[in-house]
Amino acid sequence: MPSRVLGRHAPNRMISANGESTPLETLAKALQDIASDYGPRTAAWVALKMEYPGY
Repeated sequence: MPSRVLGRHAPNRMISANGESTPLETLAKALQDIASDYGPRTAAWVALKMEYPGY
């Protein structure tokens, strides 16, 4: 990931590893956030593109 993002494509938030959650827990939380912000169909599409099983 680039260290700097410019213009209108800048993310409105970032997910960082905090050492308290496993990578799988972090991914599951990110998919939950996507579902609440953009809807369950978008979250399912993201999970499919990431080849995340069982979502």
